[in-house]
Amino acid sequence: MSKDQKERLKELLDKQKQQRMEEEEKRAYALVLEEVTSLFPNPIAYQEVEIAMFLWLKGDRLKSWIVGGDTDEKSSIVFAFAFTSSVRALDWAYPFVVWNGNVYEGKEEKVVERQIGEVIGEVKTRPNDMTGDYYGDASNAYPKGTKYFAINEVATETAIAVEIGENQWRKAVNVHKAPFHWMVVCTKILPIVMLISIVIIIVLRLKKRKNG
Repeated sequence: MSKDQKERLKELLDKQKQQRMEEEEKRAYALVLEEVTSLFPNPIAYQEVEIAMFLWLKGDRLKSWIVGGDTDEKSSIVFAFAFTSSVRALDWAYPFVVWNGNVYEGKEEKVVERQIGEVIGEVKTRPNDMTGDYYGDASNAYPKGTKYFAINEVATETAIAVEIGENQWRKAVNVHKAPFHWMVVCTKILPIVMLISIVIIIVLRLKKRKNG
């Protein structure tokens, strides 16, 4: 084998090794990205996740994080992601509305009047501007009071119509379940607690009158 052939072979082997390393890092990056996004299910722009990962997961740090890493390293990564996403939480991946515990992605597709069914709900809350957290029938794109409508011959579990103006509606497609928020539980339990309290007060007053 000539000297030129040996040098060419060495170049090819080095290139192959570099490509293999890049592919391994990409796979590792994808695994970490998937794990981090599962911790933050809100539909904020995926660029937020990538920014935090780019800042904190580089080279050997990424590999060490995959194989276990130490607790401080993982904590700093999660903190960096949380900070980055909270600062830029207004950069949403897509417009959405929440209804009946489901998140619906707003589409450009219009829904004609003959397809519009009954009113099924409305926007009642807005996401937190800093954290991106939301609960109940929320929307990051439409103001409070915006009506939701059923679409004739389409299951509401699949898609609904959102009123965007007078006799104007756009389709919103179910993409996933809304993340858990403690306010959802409070809004459901509070009326029951209040009702029970009222009943108890009435019963106590009736007993007091009877005894008096």
